[in-house]
Amino acid sequence: MKRIAIHIVPLALLLCWHGAWLNPFKEKVEAANGQYEEGLYDEAAREYIDAAGTYDPESPELRVNLGNALYAAGDYISAASEYAKVAGTGKPQLDMQGLYGFGNAKFQQEDYLGAIDAYERALRLAPDDEDTKYNLEIARIRLKEQLDQNKQQQQGGNQDKSQQNNSEESEQQDQEKQNQNQESEQQDQSSSGQQQKQEDQEKKEDEQNQNQSGQDQQPTATPTPTGGSQAEQEDKQQQQDAQASTQEQQDNGEEREDGEMSEAEVQRFLDAMERDEKNRRQKQRVDNSRRHPVEKDW
Repeated sequence: MKRIAIHIVPLALLLCWHGAWLNPFKEKVEAANGQYEEGLYDEAAREYIDAAGTYDPESPELRVNLGNALYAAGDYISAASEYAKVAGTGKPQLDMQGLYGFGNAKFQQEDYLGAIDAYERALRLAPDDEDTKYNLEIARIRLKEQLDQNKQQQQGGNQDKSQQNNSEESEQQDQEKQNQNQESEQQDQSSSGQQQKQEDQEKKEDEQNQNQSGQDQQPTATPTPTGGSQAEQEDKQQQQDAQASTQEQQDNGEEREDGEMSEAEVQRFLDAMERDEKNRRQKQRVDNSRRHPVEKDW
């Protein structure tokens, strides 16, 4: 507020109630008024309380002065309580001072709605009081500022709450995405492990198949005949050749429609017969040499 008018009730009004100018009540009120003028508001408040308690507890004038001292000392709650007691006195000016002081105390507590109500009631008793009019306009401005600030705070709180909710939802989505990534990685690792295991199994089976194939492809060793001379082996081979030739001739002869042998077949037959005879003779010589070994007698 730009200004707050404080009205101290004149000492003469207080003394006239007792019909005397010189008495203890006068001394206490004068001492309290002097302390107030000197700025000793706490001391003045104590003197007003003592005077009211000792001499006139219901005095509305002392309540106004006590409220003024408490207000100046910064005790706005106690001041408002004292001002509220000054009402319905039947004295418009005194009631107006109580309402005006009550409005000032409410204003200092930032209870602008209570201050506006008190100022409006005070103006009904004193419509031309400039201080009350001025304070009323200031209270209305402060009330509007207060309401706007509360509205902005509420909107800001809602916005902060919305941002917090969005942040929480974003964190939740990030957590869910992280969990999905972890599950995907686990599945990939599991799939990779199974694939590796399958590849190892296939590789092992391929090695086994290669080993088995190698065993199947390994040529069987033809047993080397034991015993017998080279001549016997040749004789045996010639006999096999002769038999093969004879078989071939027989096969070819069967295929021929006229049942006759060709010249080539006849020649091969004769050659085979000659080889057989030669082999037979050679074998006989070898057998004879074995049966009749030469003995050295020297």
